[in-house]
Amino acid sequence: AEDGPAKAAGVCEEDRILEINGESAVDTPHEDVVNMIRTSGNTITFLIADKDCGMYYHQKVNIFNTKIRDRNSFL
Repeated sequence: AEDGPAKAAGVCEEDRILEINGESAVDTPHEDVVNMIRTSGNTITFLIADKDCGMYYHQKVNIFNTKIRDRNSFL
């Protein structure tokens, strides 16, 4: 909503939710993210990233996962 709590907190339309209450929301389907929010009770903590930060984070996670996968293939 234009005047909702996200707007009041400074969240922008292209921002990404990385975590909800310490639980990763990366690559989580939208419906599941909504459910995580709805079942959070009276207090909720988000880790939010703007578009550039989110892209950087996602790129680094993919690189890290690729390195782990490659290393394990040699064991």
